[in-house]
Amino acid sequence: MTSESLEADIHRQIPITAAIGVQILEATADRVEISAPLAPNINHRETVFGGNAAAVATLAAWMPVLVRM
Repeated sequence: MTSESLEADIHRQIPITAAIGVQILEATADRVEISAPLAPNINHRETVFGGNAAAVATLAAWMPVLVRM
């Protein structure tokens, strides 16, 4: 599975990932790298929303499992 197809699947299955701008930079059995820009995830204190940061962290933790599926 390519990074692009994995990203499309994630955006379709987990809509918040599209809303917060998650990008799959690399996804192999040995390495997973994801990112999300600050701009769509910024709060009134000009820091990242805690829930959005948690969503990205949870996705990163699950990504090795998803890559192997």
